[in-house]
Amino acid sequence: MSFILNPEQKMIIQLAKTFAEKELAPVAEEMDRNAHFVPGLVQKVADVGFLGMNVPTEYGGAGIDEVTKALVIMEIAKVDASVAELIAVHTLT
Repeated sequence: MSFILNPEQKMIIQLAKTFAEKELAPVAEEMDRNAHFVPGLVQKVADVGFLGMNVPTEYGGAGIDEVTKALVIMEIAKVDASVAELIAVHTLT
């Protein structure tokens, strides 16, 4: 299956990739080894807008479509599966 992403979708996916590389990659091994999240990491995920990203804007979310949400989670999972799962579970609502 092939998708043609619009510029906004591409920008959001690039944001996820950059976030994963800069914020997650340096601490991923430590989190795995110690079996805990680095303090403040969940807040960083929230600050970048990845928690509740599929909630409609009128309710305080970003209103991101499900395809983009899935691609964001995939980019995060490439670096740290636990953070990807945190995002995935948080966006089930």
